[in-house]
Amino acid sequence: MVSIEKKIVMMRVAIRVDASEEIGTGHFMRCLTLAKGLRAYGADVCFVVRHLLPHFQDLLIEQAVDLKILYSQPALDGGSLKHSRWLGVTQQVDALQSIDALKDFAWDWLIVDSYSLDGDWESQMRSSNLFNKILAIDDLADRHHICDLLLDQNLQQALDRYADLTPKTSIKLLGPKFSLLREEFRCLHKKVSPRVGEVKRILIFFGGIDNKNYTLKVANILGNIKGADFHVDVVVGAAYGARSEIKELCVKYNFELHVQIDYLADLMAKADIAFGAGGGAIWERCCLGLPTFTIPLAENQYIQVASSAAQGLLYEFIPSSDSVELENIERHILGFLESSSLRQHISTRGLQVVDGLGVQRILGAMGCSRLQVRLAAPDDSQMIFNWRNHPRIRQFSRSEEVIDQVDHEAWFTGVLKNPDRLLLIGLLGGVPIGVVRFDLDNNEAEVSIYLDPLNMNAGLGHDLLRSAEHYFSQKYSQISLVANVLDLNDTSDNLFRGCGYKIESKRFIKRLN
Repeated sequence: MVSIEKKIVMMRVAIRVDASEEIGTGHFMRCLTLAKGLRAYGADVCFVVRHLLPHFQDLLIEQAVDLKILYSQPALDGGSLKHSRWLGVTQQVDALQSIDALKDFAWDWLIVDSYSLDGDWESQMRSSNLFNKILAIDDLADRHHICDLLLDQNLQQALDRYADLTPKTSIKLLGPKFSLLREEFRCLHKKVSPRVGEVKRILIFFGGIDNKNYTLKVANILGNIKGADFHVDVVVGAAYGARSEIKELCVKYNFELHVQIDYLADLMAKADIAFGAGGGAIWERCCLGLPTFTIPLAENQYIQVASSAAQGLLYEFIPSSDSVELENIERHILGFLESSSLRQHISTRGLQVVDGLGVQRILGAMGCSRLQVRLAAPDDSQMIFNWRNHPRIRQFSRSEEVIDQVDHEAWFTGVLKNPDRLLLIGLLGGVPIGVVRFDLDNNEAEVSIYLDPLNMNAGLGHDLLRSAEHYFSQKYSQISLVANVLDLNDTSDNLFRGCGYKIESKRFIKRLN
């Protein structure tokens, strides 16, 4: 007998992205982060690249991620986009080659992260009928998109800057709450505290390439500060061009050098301050409350760094090409080191703005969930009775009293019969793991949610709530969802905040004896 195993694929996702010394590594790294989140939900992911640094190719192979490499050639000058030259071919040729590389499957999502591609490319990809939906990742708002979702994780100078660049039906995910941060940042966010007091540990990281070599400049300045007594971690990528020079400098000053590491988040969590560039690393440092002396290294980083500085999220230094730049950097570094109140303010603001749940929010918008939901049935009564009476559930209910069986049966029967109440059961692998109830009142519906108190797996609350919201939205439209969270219920507070709920008002209560 031959046993045949069939892999059940929940979702297929193709990602079109490039990475090179000119393009940089940020686009690829944030797509890889999103890919890891997708794979955790059972999705098949395939990267389609034209330009890719060798160590990134090795990384995808190590992680058993599918990779399609398009034929590369010297950059062309043609194209109407500011960064057209980076692509190496016309958008039409790139689309044709990408479609050919992906033609063996139908894809639920196509993700594109490239300054060299716009709505013309996306329209051509959509016309192939291989892709159900398109997610475009952008920072610049300098070209049009034909997409279902648009993601820009940076602070928005104008809330409507994509209004004329995307279809009216396109959903826009805007701001640092959608930052594409790896899972370790979300976990460490809960453990770190605002930085206070003197500086004992410093991190230097200006990206994987740092072709302007601020790593060496800053390290030299720190090494020459008289009387300084702090530990310095210097991080560079495998493609960093001054490896021998920085290695020699680190030996000279007794700094610790790290090359192409996978524990950057740990170093950020340990550091008191950092020196780094703009880009996605800003949100990594904010998530961990790390006050950073930030130097924009690419043209598209200037506005990002300036707007972040205006929000108190970093210390901004504008680079220059004059002979006194090093003197200016040194003067600003000394001021940054001396201002503990400024560093504490930056640290606190960062922790407030970025919580590390961006990937989960994006996955929710893409419809990813490990769970299914169904309507509650009469046979669920005993299970829900047991859950409602568990101390963990009663602790944060409106009444902590033990529920009588007869009262429960009357309540449960009434809920099932009431057209204005929707009771859903969440299932993981067919096993019930929680309950969501929607109570409708005119144009609002109050949401109540709890997990099986004996099996409260981390992360299932977000999945359950998103799945229930999707089910609810198919039946009801133009309804606002409302959640009332009791004081001290931090778990529910974080759950609803993480799923996009905003505090509208606070209710005060005072009991008179």
